[in-house]
Amino acid sequence: MRAKIDIALVREGKLHIQGWAFGRDPETPVKLSVQGRQGEKREFSYEEVERETVNEAYFPKYEEENGKKIRRKLGFSVDTPYELGKGERVELLIQVDHQLRRFAFDDKKIESFNSHAHKKMEKFLALFQWETVEAVKDTLKKGGLSALWHKSVRKLKSIEEDYDYNEWYKKEKTGAEELSRQRAEVWENPLLFSIVIPVYRPKEAFLRRLLDSILSQTYPHFEICLADASELSEDSLENGEKSPIAVLKEYQEKDSRVRFTALPKNLGISGNTNAAIAMAKGDFIIFSDHDDELTEDALYTIAKSIKEHPKAELLYSDEDKIDFASAYYFEPHFKPDYSPELLRSVNYFCHLLIAKRSLLDAVAKEGEEGEKIYEQKEYDGAQDYDLILRLCEEAERREKAAGLSEEEQKEQEKALFTSSTIIHIRKVLYHWRSHQLSTAQNPEAKLYAFTAGERAVFDHAKRLGLPIEKVERGITYGYYHCHYALEKKEGELPLISVIIPNKDHSEDLDLAIRSLFSGSYPYLEVIVVENNSVEEKTFAYYEKIQEEFPARYGDFQKKAVRVVRWEREFNYSAINNFGVSFAQGEYLLFMNNDIECLKKDSVEEMLQFVQQEEVGICGAKASLSG
Repeated sequence: MRAKIDIALVREGKLHIQGWAFGRDPETPVKLSVQGRQGEKREFSYEEVERETVNEAYFPKYEEENGKKIRRKLGFSVDTPYELGKGERVELLIQVDHQLRRFAFDDKKIESFNSHAHKKMEKFLALFQWETVEAVKDTLKKGGLSALWHKSVRKLKSIEEDYDYNEWYKKEKTGAEELSRQRAEVWENPLLFSIVIPVYRPKEAFLRRLLDSILSQTYPHFEICLADASELSEDSLENGEKSPIAVLKEYQEKDSRVRFTALPKNLGISGNTNAAIAMAKGDFIIFSDHDDELTEDALYTIAKSIKEHPKAELLYSDEDKIDFASAYYFEPHFKPDYSPELLRSVNYFCHLLIAKRSLLDAVAKEGEEGEKIYEQKEYDGAQDYDLILRLCEEAERREKAAGLSEEEQKEQEKALFTSSTIIHIRKVLYHWRSHQLSTAQNPEAKLYAFTAGERAVFDHAKRLGLPIEKVERGITYGYYHCHYALEKKEGELPLISVIIPNKDHSEDLDLAIRSLFSGSYPYLEVIVVENNSVEEKTFAYYEKIQEEFPARYGDFQKKAVRVVRWEREFNYSAINNFGVSFAQGEYLLFMNNDIECLKKDSVEEMLQFVQQEEVGICGAKASLSG
């Protein structure tokens, strides 16, 4: 029997556990049950989950040996009622093949489950599993001692790799001397920043750390606007913590820049955020969650960036994650500049997000009582993503209306410029809290958010007039895969000319050509640019492949191969340009002779982007084999 717990977190009054288990035969059903501290049975819900990575790791030859795939889903998702701070303890019991495994959870265990110390130990223990031994044998057999040595070094290094950023960040973050200089700086006509924060029952310590990180800013011209939807009185909570409203009153008395409203009821994340924005008086609105932290120079850096980019309408910074003790920094997200195609694949803006007030008002809708609605309840879970997409649409409209300066046009021609209104601040200004209640460390904690994200992307594409057909989950949670309709002329798809330089290696070339022709795109011509081959079999192959796929233009064959000869010295660029001179297609696909298309729709995946008005080139991910 094998079993493992991957996720254990408390959300909305329930302990959510995800993991996997199987017996000697993966098809044997696994029995799950949950019990309390005294062994009493507890209510729980259970769902089987597909775990392909587990299948591949433990049963790589199952289909080959049994003539069928594993039908049973080896993963599971369990939910059982649980309240933090009540001293609860539950056990998940897993039974198969007359064996029983127990996994116990209490507040302390749940808090530490996703810690880096735990993950580090998990990686270390994995080195001693039998699958690792089998992998060692396989590596030795295929690559010898040298390959094993390099793989072992990479494996051991990966156990420590998270610590590299923490050490680097603490060394490279803004120092005390520079922070003092920033505090002494006098700003002429300073911008007022409004930091809007929806509050719903955060841990007292996390709320305090957020507020302290804002009040310690080196740029003083700001206000904090908090909308508290916790529906709690000022009395201390049962666990001894102060309630959010008591903490907010304490901070408001200390600093008049702290302003809050206690909402009569929880309006949901969108409604609560809208209530906080309604309080704001600033020139720019800054969005923050209620349990994260800002760097001391966050607002100073934002003010400086706006001064350097006077057309700025929307800004976003880099970010990282911080543990619940505010002691460890990890998983930095150093983001690219504005890319609308990438943004439709993942909300990489995220934190820290800064929007001009007039931009926000431009995308706001009007509620039944005349109030402004910025974040829309129908996208709860991905309400920030939906808002960001709408803000980008408006920021781009404003840029087009104003036009680009001569300098911006020159930078755009050099591919050094993406937007004058949407600005990326290339510095970590936000620490995203990672604890058991946070999706920062456990994206599976909010699966509903990703469904809302799919709708947000689809609706955004429709508003832009893009030929979107569907949006589905991408490589993992929080990533989206857009499918666009291909443009046709007179009912036909365009011809694509594939340019492949080649010198010998006819076996590789044959694999490349056949992988293209076995795909689902119907109109392809392959132009092989022969470049000083010396092997006789290469020229024999050329004759054979052209006979198999003859090129007859005018009466064009859907799939065709032509070989043209480059008889000068090797020059990769010149060879490709020479091949293009023979191309009949509307689009060009440049391809090496050792490339294999792994999916049937590889060509369509690239073409759907190139056909969009503002896209000129699209590439694909290349995976090395062997």
